[in-house]
Amino acid sequence: DQIQKDSLLFRYVQTTYADGKTQASLNALDEYMRKFPNGLFIAEVFNYKGELFLKEKDWKAAAQLYDQLASKGTSKYQEKALRMAGKLYFFELKDYASALKQFNQLSRLSTKSDALIESLRGEVRSYYHLKQWMQGRDASNALISNAAANQDDQSFAETILGYAAQAESMFEPSTVSFNKVVMSNQSSLAAEARHQLAINAFKTGNVDAAEKAALASIENSGSYEFWITRSYILLGDIFLQQKDFFNAKATLKSVVENCSIPELKLEATEKLKAVEIAEKTGLNK
Repeated sequence: DQIQKDSLLFRYVQTTYADGKTQASLNALDEYMRKFPNGLFIAEVFNYKGELFLKEKDWKAAAQLYDQLASKGTSKYQEKALRMAGKLYFFELKDYASALKQFNQLSRLSTKSDALIESLRGEVRSYYHLKQWMQGRDASNALISNAAANQDDQSFAETILGYAAQAESMFEPSTVSFNKVVMSNQSSLAAEARHQLAINAFKTGNVDAAEKAALASIENSGSYEFWITRSYILLGDIFLQQKDFFNAKATLKSVVENCSIPELKLEATEKLKAVEIAEKTGLNK
């Protein structure tokens, strides 16, 4: 008897959905979910509801719904649900932690090559946005060794590997990774990598190489103000280390006067004060 009621209500849901009236469909879907939370057709009902939210461009509701559908376990919609939730969290909601959760699950679950490359792409890009360099290493190596990986995939993965090595003071492998990004990429990732090459040189005490790399970063990074400014600030540090107070002050002053990024303006202001103090104490010795 319950099975018959379940089937009848689902047939009503299908008819209403086919009519294309959003509110009536939602009411029917919600009624089914209320009456048969573990019904025979619950996965289909979730899927319908997700499709409606997508049609209405209600990304948050759609993402949460697909997330729920995926967590219901194995249904024919589980893989689709993980893919949809991952994409929505990543692209529409910029919620990278939630996206990562979906992509992680998808890569564990899927045996299809297109879903696997999509999940690895999503994982690596989510790790990048979350700045989780160490956690992102395995996925990055897996993506690099996947035959379907494109140049962009390689660049995101190498960026993560570069940072992970840098964090462990393994500057040589870090430099190898960042160099690969510079060679194969024209986007902001290349600008970021150029700056990190200068940082690696500075951290290994190679001041001349650091200065050259910082200048190359400024010269070749086009419109990426964030990384160009970062490299100017690094030049300030390099000049300070060389006790070249005049150039250190001039460089940091130009950042303070011209930078439109508040956090970097603040950093340059504080470093400029530090240079002025260092100069005074140096001259009074």
